[in-house]
Amino acid sequence: MKILKYFKRRRIVKKVNKALMIKLHKWQIDFIFDGKPYSEEVRKERCNGKTLAHILRICLKSTNANVQNLQREGENNTKVLHLYTTRRDIDNLRAFADDDCKLTNQRMRVFFYDLHDVYAKLISVETMKGELRDIRFYRIKEVKHLI
Repeated sequence: MKILKYFKRRRIVKKVNKALMIKLHKWQIDFIFDGKPYSEEVRKERCNGKTLAHILRICLKSTNANVQNLQREGENNTKVLHLYTTRRDIDNLRAFADDDCKLTNQRMRVFFYDLHDVYAKLISVETMKGELRDIRFYRIKEVKHLI
């Protein structure tokens, strides 16, 4: 069973690397799929891929990230994750953001749009579609000042 999980993970990582034209680090892969905390050195550095790792953890189906608190009450399709540019959704995303993003609303807005951009790049690759959660992004005009 572990061998199948390893090869599935490796296949997904190859697809992500190709779709985003990057190479994920081992600590990113461990964090994305297992939730394994990254080291203190990684935590202190800036621009090293922490935000991307957190975003991929939300996007990929095969991660152990619990995205249930991102679901809106009364949504009848629990397989689709609807994200709105509202204070509620931005605040709920804080649980999934890295420490740098959690600090301010401005950084959370950037996190929201980065999540949207990465998801758009991944979903545009035909072979990635089965590996991704179904996420829909909505911009609410009334709360334009929040996002």
